[in-house]
Amino acid sequence: MRTVLQIDMNEKLEEIANTRPEDKSKWGPMAWKALHTVCEAIPCKSCSDHCHRMVDFEHDLVNAHLGKPIYNMENVQRYLATITEELVPVVFKK
Repeated sequence: MRTVLQIDMNEKLEEIANTRPEDKSKWGPMAWKALHTVCEAIPCKSCSDHCHRMVDFEHDLVNAHLGKPIYNMENVQRYLATITEELVPVVFKK
């Protein structure tokens, strides 16, 4: 039995697959929605929240690269601080 989330994700992926490559204005919004749908599928609330923050951070990086407004500079700063404080010490075993 498929869940509503699986059906929703399949519909989003099908919509993306049926979008012409030259129609770039539709690709971005559909891709970001699909990524957030994946985040919603994560059963651990903490992990799901982290996934959403990561997608938001990446979205803001893409917006900055394209010269579009950054929607949540606080999120960008918080995410970079988290990486610096939590991830770097684990990766480099400080």
